[in-house]
Amino acid sequence: MAKSKASRNYKPYFIDLIVVIAGITIAFMLDNLSQNKQEKRQEQLYLQALKEDLVSDQTSLQTLMDSSQVLAKNVGEAFQLMYSQQPVEKFESRHVISTYMAPYFSGNNGTYNALINSGDMNIISSFELKTALANHYNVSYAEIRNKDSFIRNLVDQHLYPYMLKNITFNGRTSIQSYQPLLTNEAINMMGSYLNFMNLRNEGYGQLKQKCDSLIQLIDNQLK
Repeated sequence: MAKSKASRNYKPYFIDLIVVIAGITIAFMLDNLSQNKQEKRQEQLYLQALKEDLVSDQTSLQTLMDSSQVLAKNVGEAFQLMYSQQPVEKFESRHVISTYMAPYFSGNNGTYNALINSGDMNIISSFELKTALANHYNVSYAEIRNKDSFIRNLVDQHLYPYMLKNITFNGRTSIQSYQPLLTNEAINMMGSYLNFMNLRNEGYGQLKQKCDSLIQLIDNQLK
């Protein structure tokens, strides 16, 4: 009788304990659900920002490719005029200026750097996308910067000083003499410049395609 009475006395406490445990469990579940939703929203924001960076890079790369093609065309014309021994009147200032007006790619890696520096890279749920991003920004960008650096050094240290010292411009459109362009030094520098401009343009095109592949991966995550 006493045991039955004690059992009845403890029953409300067991019920209260179960209610408390259930309440804590539900609170944890709701908190985890809220945190997962917050992380998902944050991932979506990062992905959208990464996509915008890549689209901007694609536009920049296409502009650089177009302008580099014009410069390479001008330098190629200069070689044709030189080797066919055309009169100096056929030469235009653009044939010389194009040897030291190379543009360079800067790239928009701000969002990627923010992900790395903040330690938020794990927010990106796709392992394939994280790997592709790391390869794109750490490897592909480095390869392009190396190509840019070679051309920049050739221009800044050799071509531009040579042209500035040896070429006399007649106003904005013509030059007084193309004889300085016929030296071995000038021919070697201009030939190297032309070849590396064309090679770099191929690299720009490949990087543009990689941007497109990354954008597709991001779009799959944004769906």
